Amino acid sequence: MNDEWNNQNAIYRRLSSILLLTLLISISFTFFVFGTSFFIWLTRKNHLSNIKTFKEALNLILNASFIPTLSAMIIGFIQYDITLMLTVQSMGLALMILMIFVKTKFNDSLAKEESSLTNTLT
Repeated sequence: MNDEWNNQNAIYRRLSSILLLTLLISISFTFFVFGTSFFIWLTRKNHLSNIKTFKEALNLILNASFIPTLSAMIIGFIQYDITLMLTVQSMGLALMILMIFVKTKFNDSLAKEESSLTNTLT
C-alpha cells in the first residue's frame, strides 16, 4: 500500500517541493533586494551620494544581483542545496554592492572623473 501511494503521488510531491522551494527563494530574495535598496536609498541625504530615489537604488541592486543569481542557479543545477544557493546569492550581491561602492562611492561625478582619467591615460 505504501509503495503504491508513493508511485501515484511522486509527481505531486516533486511539484509541490519545487513550488515551495521557488517560493522560499523568491520571497527571501525579494526581502533582501528591497531591504538593501532601502538602506542605499537612505544615503540620499548624504551629500556624497547621488542616489536620490528609491527607484535608482532598486535599479542598482537589481543590476548588481544578476551575476550572483546566475551563479546560484548554476550551483543549484550542480548541487541541489538550498542553503548554498541562498548563501551564494546573498553574499554575491553583498560583494557586488561593495565593489560598486569602492569603484564609484555611489557618486556619479567620482565615477565620471575616474573614467575620464583612464581615458586620458590610454
